[in-house]
Amino acid sequence: MARVQSALHIRTGQRASAVALDAWLSRHEVAVVGVEDVYEACVYLLKNYEQVADLVLIGVDGLAEDEAAIIGRVRDTWPRAGIVIYGRPGAFPVPCVAPPLQVCCTTEALDRVLSQTPAQLLDAMDLPAASWSDVSAPPTGAERLGGRVQPTGSRNRDEERRCADAPPLPLTREELAALLDDPEDS
Repeated sequence: MARVQSALHIRTGQRASAVALDAWLSRHEVAVVGVEDVYEACVYLLKNYEQVADLVLIGVDGLAEDEAAIIGRVRDTWPRAGIVIYGRPGAFPVPCVAPPLQVCCTTEALDRVLSQTPAQLLDAMDLPAASWSDVSAPPTGAERLGGRVQPTGSRNRDEERRCADAPPLPLTREELAALLDDPEDS
């Protein structure tokens, strides 16, 4: 069974869900770094890329379309971290990322996550790396198992390319410098 010791929680989802997930992690003695927005998440990933979190929780309710790329940025930075996406995305598709991945588009799916230990969740998410999940829409009943999106097997090459080519979170030189500039050094 996987050991879950650390988590990054990007609290851009509904407050009640974020609080429930934080309490769940605390009950299971998982060290949590919480950030309140995508900007903070980017700063954290840039400064702490070597400190790989076991789990990353991302609320999608409060994300703008251009901020949804944080999901791909997390996967690019920490390829083996388990990602939990919770909430209902807006009118835009959520970028596709490779497993381990858990998508909770309903309260029931989130409740199923909370009924497990973080280690059980991570073990259940550990799908073969070659599998892709379509997280651009809530899964159908045939695709869902315990709140987890299952590979549909019906993806074509264009869809896979679209997921693989999800736009990166764009940063200008000035933005990158601002992210990496420690205000305490000034």
